Amino acid sequence: MAHPGSALTGIQTAIYSALSTDVTLTGLCTVVGDIADDTAYPFVFVGTATEKPWNTMGGVASGFGAECTVTCHVYSRYAGDYEALSILNRVKLLLDHVTLTVSGWNTVLCELDEARVLLEYPQKVEQRHIAARFLVRMHQ
Repeated sequence: MAHPGSALTGIQTAIYSALSTDVTLTGLCTVVGDIADDTAYPFVFVGTATEKPWNTMGGVASGFGAECTVTCHVYSRYAGDYEALSILNRVKLLLDHVTLTVSGWNTVLCELDEARVLLEYPQKVEQRHIAARFLVRMHQ
């Protein structure tokens, strides 16, 4: 069985696609792949990722696997947590316990690993930042 290469590009693409094509989520906020200085609030940024091997015992004949994390960042400047938590709820509905499609991989399972609400003050403006880390396990 041929090694499929890194899983991260395919995973981030699948997650971005699931979020950016959902009309309910895009009615609440913008979904971005990069944060520009003029990005309008609220928005979701598909950000940082990690990958480690998650191969099946038996070696190459049994297929390669990977265990990845992708963190989706929710940003809001709404007074209070309501807007950010509403956006997080929709992101969770779209990604938690969902099977994603990624080229080169037969099984791609995604689930919420952890979400943290942070209060930040960039340029002295209060904003909510929720970092929601999703665990993605995949196998050939």
